[in-house]
Amino acid sequence: MKRFILGTLLTALTVVGSAKADVFYLTTGGAIGQIGDTIQSPYDIVVLKGENGFITAPGTYLMNEVDFTVGINATAANPFNPRTIHETLFLSGNPFALDVALNVAIDYKDTLTISGGNTYFFGGYKIVLDPYSSGPNDVGTYVGNLTATVSAVPEASTWAMMLLGFAGVGFVAYRRKATPAFRLV
Repeated sequence: MKRFILGTLLTALTVVGSAKADVFYLTTGGAIGQIGDTIQSPYDIVVLKGENGFITAPGTYLMNEVDFTVGINATAANPFNPRTIHETLFLSGNPFALDVALNVAIDYKDTLTISGGNTYFFGGYKIVLDPYSSGPNDVGTYVGNLTATVSAVPEASTWAMMLLGFAGVGFVAYRRKATPAFRLV
């Protein structure tokens, strides 16, 4: 009987822990210019093209295509001119749009750096925007991908089942310990 109860708890824990919802995402993208060496035009321009798709399992997902156009530049007095791109992230089932602020910097060698680290928990997933870097670059347009790393996160019901399972294991161990292994008569 004890083994049956323990087996049932572990089976229920496995079933609950594996359920994840599909999450549809949509990013609006954004653009920013005049962030590199701005002595001559055209200035360096970064364009994030909006993307969309479904998050169905842990992995890496495309959030934006990055187009970085480098103009003819001279070295500016300050080699870094950080700016911020604000874009919007929509997740299915979430009534609120998420404002994503991405710090963008270009150094004197025209190396583009976009900050990552924005973290969201949704639909049983942890979604973390990855950092992006490109360069050093010469005059021209460079294309890359801004991605997000997605991992599974146990939901509240899963934690409850785990605690219940541990309590059941502890109770079974306690009951076994209370019964003597042999008796002297």
